[in-house]
Amino acid sequence: EVSFYFDEFVKRESIKNNIIIEPDFGANYSTKWKKKRLTINFKDPLPDSTTIILTLSGSISDTRGNKIGAPKLVAFSTGDELDEGSISGQIINAETGMGESARRVALYREPINIQAPYNYVAETDTGGYFTFSYLKEGNYKVFYFDDRNRNKIWEPPRELAQSFSMDTVFLEKADTLNIGQLYLQTVDTLAPKLQAVGLFSDKRMRLRFNED
Repeated sequence: EVSFYFDEFVKRESIKNNIIIEPDFGANYSTKWKKKRLTINFKDPLPDSTTIILTLSGSISDTRGNKIGAPKLVAFSTGDELDEGSISGQIINAETGMGESARRVALYREPINIQAPYNYVAETDTGGYFTFSYLKEGNYKVFYFDDRNRNKIWEPPRELAQSFSMDTVFLEKADTLNIGQLYLQTVDTLAPKLQAVGLFSDKRMRLRFNED
């Protein structure tokens, strides 16, 4: 079991769907609260010689609705060593130039297949930064898509997706890589609205809309 201690009382329903266990090995677990302590108890044996990462999403909030903001994680190994590699980057809104918070980024390990469930997921903080930690040596692909139903599989064309400039990267043992920035192109699904009409003559009329 793994326990998290908070300095305030947490809105317990905000924990639902905001516990991430990686790599995905179909872990069955239960949660138990005791005041400000959350305990996660694994019901099945854990895989051998594996670095397991347990993350609490930044969407978890206290009883007043204040969110943690940045995800919190703990890692432990069922083998002799803890994998120490990391891959980081940033997601920026292409229109505003500001970092995109609470965006989930997928990481695939070789053999890479973006039609299959991703192996790891990271969440951007308030500045749009994300980090995949405790990774073993190997080839990886970082891929952003709007996983609306949280099934870990990209479903085009319903889910927006973008790749980073570095398609795949090789991570050496205990290495640290920064793959740079992704400028997120958000889709505008709202139609323009006509705000005013001005009639100047029998040949000239002005229309003003709420956006370009």
